[in-house]
Amino acid sequence: MIVLRELDLPSNNFNSIIPDWLYSLSRLEFLDLSVNKFHGTISSAIGNLTSIIDLNLAFNNIQDRLPKSMGKLCNLRIIDFSGFKLEVLEVTELLSRCISDGLEALRLEGNQISGQLADVIDRLGEFKHLTSLSLANNSFSGSIPESLGRLASLKQLQLNSNELTGALPVSLGRLTMLEELRLSGNELDGVLSEDHFENLTRLSIIDVSGNPMVIFSLSIYATTACLKNYPYLYRIVQSCTELIGADLGENELFGSIPNWMGEKLPKLKVLNLRSNRFSDHIPFALCALAYLQILDLTYNNLSGTIPKCFNNFSIMATDLSLSNNVFYTIFFLDTFEEEVLLVMKGKMLEYSTTLHLVAYLDLSDNHLSGDIPSELTSLLGLRSLNLSRNQLSGKIPKEIGKMKLLESIDLSVNELSGEIPQTMSSLTFLSFLNLSHNNMSGRIPSSPPLQSFNGSSFVGNHLCEPPLDENCGMSGELPSVRNVVEDADGLEVDWFYVTIALGFVAGFWDRCGPLLFNKGWRFVYFDFLDRIGHKLWSC
Repeated sequence: MIVLRELDLPSNNFNSIIPDWLYSLSRLEFLDLSVNKFHGTISSAIGNLTSIIDLNLAFNNIQDRLPKSMGKLCNLRIIDFSGFKLEVLEVTELLSRCISDGLEALRLEGNQISGQLADVIDRLGEFKHLTSLSLANNSFSGSIPESLGRLASLKQLQLNSNELTGALPVSLGRLTMLEELRLSGNELDGVLSEDHFENLTRLSIIDVSGNPMVIFSLSIYATTACLKNYPYLYRIVQSCTELIGADLGENELFGSIPNWMGEKLPKLKVLNLRSNRFSDHIPFALCALAYLQILDLTYNNLSGTIPKCFNNFSIMATDLSLSNNVFYTIFFLDTFEEEVLLVMKGKMLEYSTTLHLVAYLDLSDNHLSGDIPSELTSLLGLRSLNLSRNQLSGKIPKEIGKMKLLESIDLSVNELSGEIPQTMSSLTFLSFLNLSHNNMSGRIPSSPPLQSFNGSSFVGNHLCEPPLDENCGMSGELPSVRNVVEDADGLEVDWFYVTIALGFVAGFWDRCGPLLFNKGWRFVYFDFLDRIGHKLWSC
């Protein structure tokens, strides 16, 4: 046991004090007892672990103060004491010893620590090699001090869910190595400017949402902001060339979608521009985003045709469930902590841990026209395709049957014509389909999965056969096409039924009208009925 160098016992149900024998492992370098039920205190004998490099006691029931003997652990590089109660004085005392020479990561999340954040940050300024600092989910108060800029090696900073106030220090802009910044859930205010972000070119994850900042708030992996009057913020996003996701949805952004989104953000995997006022065509520059797996441009004023070069989205052409891409396992599973809202299968759904499996394209509620390009069908990994409420015409490409992973298709409220491709019968994963309100005609394919949908998926066309009630004639078309028009209030009027009702009224008055206005005819008619009734009664 005296030569043991690594002991990993996380996520068990150990329910005791930390055993004394463990403190005698003087050559132990890595110790992980996290997520257990260890209780009591940390013995001062922990000072015997002079070889320890990585110490993780997070999320146990450890109480009382940290022993001063921890200051002897000069080889410590990583400390994780998250999840048990600490005081700010303990933290500053712990950090005042030789630990500062080599510490690389300090995680004190959810420790109920209160007091001024500046007291800790000022002390940490001596830690020249610190790359990761997490003080999230505590009760730190006050402002973020200018001394933060002294942590020049910092790559990850998590101060979210505290009680911090004031403006962000300009010294934040000196953290040129920073890759992840989380400041959400505080009371930070003031103005964000280029001075804060212009030099942070390595940033890939930013979250300052849930603060009363008066200009904009950056969301989990890029920006979601009211940027209408602040065009310089576009330049901030441009400078973050390492961004892997940009969420600019639900703003008042207008004009053309800028070309630099495709030219300067080559690693983008998620691009959300929904619910803005973008106009003009979809720029071909977006086709350079080979790693894109989620593109949401719905609810804008985009016009023109769908770019054929969308087939350059190589990730969308891949079955992500079989992918070995390291990004999905590292970023989405280990780093991603927020939900993304996507309209899938006709509903707004939240995706978080399964987001790495989703390939999604939504261009709905725009003014796009022209054909659906056959090149789109090369996106074999696509799970959801929504082109509804545009002005698309032509036929559905017959190659759509190759997109065998599709679970949701919405092509409704367009001007599509022709028949439903028989190849759609091979889309065995399809669980949502809406082809309603187009100009399509002919028989609905009788094979599954199309027959599993109800008639609402096909109404407003000239289609026939189940699940609709209309039967096809010998030619495979409806025997008669009903004249349906839309009045000024947007209500549909079916003149087929109107003419039936008018015919009934006309026939009724043709036979019964003379009896009402001619007395002689009434006597003759009712005398005839009496004689017929008498004969029947006699029988």
